[in-house]
Amino acid sequence: EIGSKAPVFSFTDIDHNSHRLTEFIGKVVLLDFWGTWCAPCRAEAPKLASIYHKLHNKGFEIIGINFGEDSTTVRPFISEHQMNWIHVLDGKNETLHRIYRVQGWPKYFLLSKDGVIISKDLRPGEELTNDIQRQFQTK
Repeated sequence: EIGSKAPVFSFTDIDHNSHRLTEFIGKVVLLDFWGTWCAPCRAEAPKLASIYHKLHNKGFEIIGINFGEDSTTVRPFISEHQMNWIHVLDGKNETLHRIYRVQGWPKYFLLSKDGVIISKDLRPGEELTNDIQRQFQTK
């Protein structure tokens, strides 16, 4: 729920590197549940790439959590759309999808620098990018 700590998980990315969500404390993190078969996900990819490249050096990270596809399908799409962030293939067990109760795509969770869920159920497009950018505005 919004305002609660994000469920912590460990994962191995598409390049076989191990991670824990807690290693991203101190950064604003977008959990992006997606698939190449999902038309809204495909449409959102260039927008996410743009905001990632704009804000990454300011402490923004994306963890892309792909649903049910293998690396031979996902890698060309990632490369084509310059999605240069961490990607996870959430395969047969769909562990991360179950933890976050994802049943539709795309699904986004925006986490604060201290790992609290700031936003969920964001619609692709302007609402998502505006919510991310707000986290980097000086207060």
